[in-house]
Amino acid sequence: MSLPKVSEQTPPEPKSSKDSVSPDQSSTQTETQTRGIWKIVTLKDAFFSLKPSRWFDLDNYAILLPSLRRFAWDIYSLDPLLVLFHLAVRAWKGIEPGITIYFTSQLLSAVEFCLSSASTVFTVTPLPLD
Repeated sequence: MSLPKVSEQTPPEPKSSKDSVSPDQSSTQTETQTRGIWKIVTLKDAFFSLKPSRWFDLDNYAILLPSLRRFAWDIYSLDPLLVLFHLAVRAWKGIEPGITIYFTSQLLSAVEFCLSSASTVFTVTPLPLD
């Protein structure tokens, strides 16, 4: 009985620590980057791009609307209550600085009025502990 032959393979050469960027041979629209142990494949020219020259091209955005609507519906269908809570928190985060500025202005106006009027003495009396 003979043993199968084991072919000798040379181990791969260790890659340098620098990042290497090389175009992918299989397609001219992709670019392959090797960063450490990761291999990243990116599109050179995507259908939808946020380049400044295309920033105001509304045709690209109109094509995306059905996909965005579907995405929003999928997220809403996962947990409607959590989505509504998230939207309420985001709305509060937008309104809260304005409310804070308003009440701060009212408080400072009251302090200014009390300090500017010499006849009125502003005193704070502690509440009874009963």
